[in-house]
Amino acid sequence: MLDLLQSPEFRAAIVNPAYKEHVHSQQLFFWQHWRTNRLHETAQLKEVLATPAE
Repeated sequence: MLDLLQSPEFRAAIVNPAYKEHVHSQQLFFWQHWRTNRLHETAQLKEVLATPAE
């Protein structure tokens, strides 16, 4: 996210209240689902590693 602040296009867009709300919502959704998504990824990885190689 901090790298976006270096972009003039992003700084110009973030001034728009609707865009600012959209970015805020996306950050919220990311953190709300981060742990669940990591647990699913870990479970899938364990399944792959537990499957015998052919």
